[in-house]
Amino acid sequence: MVASGLGLALVPEMAIQAGLIRATPELVGRPLESPAPKRQIALVARASTPHLREFDTIAETIVALRRKKTMAITTPTQRRKSLKT
Repeated sequence: MVASGLGLALVPEMAIQAGLIRATPELVGRPLESPAPKRQIALVARASTPHLREFDTIAETIVALRRKKTMAITTPTQRRKSLKT
């Protein structure tokens, strides 16, 4: 719809960096000023799925990566506090 001139879309910056609009020259990406919109995502599965272990592994990996990222951008004091919670 956006390419047809019927609206606009908010897309993650990583989608733009991955080339989302590269093949459509009539589309233009513009960064938003602060405060930029944020979103939360969730990993959801039916309780009856036979793949709960896999979902648990994915969730644990996401949490570990998030902690690693948080630790990389915080001070040592902030890291110690975050590890206590």
